[in-house]
This record gives sequence, C-alpha cells and structure tokens, in this order.
Amino acid sequence: MLRSLLLLLLAAGCTTPFQRSGTAYLGVMYAHTRQGVEIVQVLPNSPALQAGLAIGDTIVAVNGESILRGRSLASAIQSHRPGQRVRLTVLRASGIQEELEAEVDSAPARVQ
Repeated sequence: MLRSLLLLLLAAGCTTPFQRSGTAYLGVMYAHTRQGVEIVQVLPNSPALQAGLAIGDTIVAVNGESILRGRSLASAIQSHRPGQRVRLTVLRASGIQEELEAEVDSAPARVQ
C-alpha cells in the first residue's frame, strides 16, 4: 500500500510525499519605486517577517536579478516553489544595503 502511494506521488511529479504545493508567497505589500519595490506592509507570520524585512525597506533584487518595472517582485517570487530559499537584496530605510534570505511558503487561501 505504501509503495503504491509513493509511486502515485512520484508519477504526479512530487519528489517527496511531504513536498509543499501551491503558489509561492513572501507576505509583503509593496509600492514600485525607481530602485525596486518599497515594502509598505509585512504580513504577520510570513516568510518576509521571518527573514527580517521591515516597512520602508526596498527590495532591489531577488537572487541577483533586479526588480524593476520589467520584472515584478510577484513574478520573481512565484517562479519558485514553496519551501525554496530566495536571496533578497534589500536597501534599508537607513540607506544600508543588505542581503537577506527567505524561505517562500505556500500562499494562504485568502491570498491565492
């Protein structure tokens, strides 16, 4: 029985029975700026909060790729699977640039 279930999961494209599914989610509300996207809200219990993002931070790149009008933050995050890690280049409100790492999660039902 267990072997049959495992084969079914592998046939469906799951590499592990515990693989997360759904749309990747960071958990921020943002506004576009000339430099990237400025965080205007960090949602509670979100990957963004766990990574240390704060209101006023500007995300300028995801995994080294610039976040500008041509590439949105949403598409950069959603190109990953829940459970994957992304590297965020962040310009803090203080003007200091930092690298943060976040593990994206499955979007809550009310966000998808």
